[in-house]
Amino acid sequence: MSPPGAVFGPILLDAWIRHRHPGNLAVHAVSGLIAWLGLTTVLTAIPTPLALPVLGNSAGAWLALLGPLAWLPLDAVVAIAVLLASLPVVLLGPPWPLGLAAFLVCLVVQHYAHVGWHEHASFLPNRRPFAALTTLFAPFLFGTFWLLDQIGRAHV
Repeated sequence: MSPPGAVFGPILLDAWIRHRHPGNLAVHAVSGLIAWLGLTTVLTAIPTPLALPVLGNSAGAWLALLGPLAWLPLDAVVAIAVLLASLPVVLLGPPWPLGLAAFLVCLVVQHYAHVGWHEHASFLPNRRPFAALTTLFAPFLFGTFWLLDQIGRAHV
């Protein structure tokens, strides 16, 4: 099994280059978590044959568990925070159209945050191969970057 850094390394580097401005990073951290909760809400409407204890038998329950587990070796604080934020969505199961709307609105907000802060990283291709993974792991990725940014500011 490869170390987490080998799997997430290119995603981390690509995302760090594209989100250097603290304002853009904050927008992505908040909208990434809301998008994650929206996607989890949509996936709670899809039943799975295997049920998780307490969480139930939905694709949203599996996403809420497996996403944080994948990120745990890189940043336990953010992984646990996203898992805890996901629990009410999985357990209460709000209507999936609301989750889909939240997810799509957050993607638009993230796109225009780049435009607003002029962070285009023009030396990187527009259609980067990590776009889907960056979107999926947004709350983890930008939450970790935001925490590192706050720690860096505290020590300057």
